[in-house]
Amino acid sequence: MRCRDAESRLVGGAVNTLRAVLQGGRPGGPQLEVSRILEAGVHGKRTLVYDTFDADVIAHVVGFRGRQLVFPLDWRNEALLFDMRLTAKAILKETTSWTVSIPQHKDVVQVYVEGVELDLMLAPDCVPAGALSGLDPVWQQHMLLMGPVYDDPEAAHRDALRERANAAALAECLQGQSAEVQGVVLLARAWYKLGVCDGVEPEEHVGSGALAALVLAADKRLAERGHTVGQGDIYQLELFLEVLRLIDEVVTRGSVVMVDAGEWGYRRELGMRCARNWENDKVKIIHPIDPTCNLARECSGRRRQPDWEGLASEARQLLRLASHASRGEGQPHTSTLGRTEQLLHEIKGL
Repeated sequence: MRCRDAESRLVGGAVNTLRAVLQGGRPGGPQLEVSRILEAGVHGKRTLVYDTFDADVIAHVVGFRGRQLVFPLDWRNEALLFDMRLTAKAILKETTSWTVSIPQHKDVVQVYVEGVELDLMLAPDCVPAGALSGLDPVWQQHMLLMGPVYDDPEAAHRDALRERANAAALAECLQGQSAEVQGVVLLARAWYKLGVCDGVEPEEHVGSGALAALVLAADKRLAERGHTVGQGDIYQLELFLEVLRLIDEVVTRGSVVMVDAGEWGYRRELGMRCARNWENDKVKIIHPIDPTCNLARECSGRRRQPDWEGLASEARQLLRLASHASRGEGQPHTSTLGRTEQLLHEIKGL
């Protein structure tokens, strides 16, 4: 249950294979014209959890079956998008020995490589070829997508397509966090996947993006109280406990979690001007770079809402166990706290 070089190399090799297969020349021309492929999600954020592992890979697509795709029109055509995923699945099954499927509750192509799950997301490439040559295309796409939102937040609506198109920017934002914060993102995901979501239907799982946003928000809180990174396990334990407190708070009190993501994001004042998109939601964890998006809520209509009550209950239980352990009471190692402490030791040096 640890981040190992072997698993990291496995994912890196799989991503390189995806690049070769989806971007390489094929007889008769490519059915999917892919401009770039990026690692994102868990592996892209360097928060790989062995035995609970998945990785997100983004393929930016500019053409399909010889026709250039038009954004956003073509990308709102669900039948076309499903056909693109079927095509990607067929290409991968034809050219690799991987197990490839299209899950019902996720808009991705799922690939299994030696026990590791990769979610391949097809996303639009909105940056015109050659535009502002020399600038990071992830940054260019981010500004093209989010500029109108930041310029007129009162008129902005949540848009699942915009979130998908800008997924690489969120990964870039999270990669800039400290090693301690990265480690607690790993820890929170491991705690959730190893113990909390047992018995929870996949359609009700809390998303990894929401967990990451909670870690960022907890880190900001600790900074405001004078806590500083650089203390290794001590800071990571404090941060993880603060994440648990924040989970309880957002579920029981309805507090709004909103993080200042620096150059990639927005200030809270601007974010609150988008509140009509999520102010009536019970749990509010606002996307670090898109203030119209509540990561705590499923918006596609294809899944049930995440089980936040169950997560908050587990967080309160773990906080009680941590409190008892600090006073020398109870047997925390028989609980998820024991697993968490073990994982915390394994984080060191990642």
